[in-house]
Amino acid sequence: MRLSDPDAAFRKIERLCLVRERASEQLRQRLARGGFEAEAVEAALDRALACGLVDDGRFADVLVRSRLAQGRGRRGIAAELESLGIDADSVEALAAADDDAGEVDRALALLDRKPPRAKNRHDAAYRRLAQKGFSASVSSSAARLWCEANPVEG
Repeated sequence: MRLSDPDAAFRKIERLCLVRERASEQLRQRLARGGFEAEAVEAALDRALACGLVDDGRFADVLVRSRLAQGRGRRGIAAELESLGIDADSVEALAAADDDAGEVDRALALLDRKPPRAKNRHDAAYRRLAQKGFSASVSSSAARLWCEANPVEG
């Protein structure tokens, strides 16, 4: 296989996309790490984008829905999208999840599934939510609500 061959790079993209959906930036980095020359990578990516094999919008939509279902916060999801070279503001699924009430509900569900076990449950709840990508205001509200709904027995 010649690493300057756009067809070889395209075949690699095909194999990678058969396993799972990928962002164009992920593929660009993977091919570069694999030793493909920049021109071959760009030609192969252009071809994959043109034929619909790679679609950053489709990838972002799937990623956002998956992360929301996992109980992740909008802020963390947006940061992940940005790291993949995708403008988070352009992702419809993320914009649809753009209400604090739904975000607090997802945060509370996360705390119900995995309750904090530390002595200072409020701080532990806040930290867990912040680590999962919830904003400071959502983390604070949800931690307070969860602690009020789940008093310490003693």
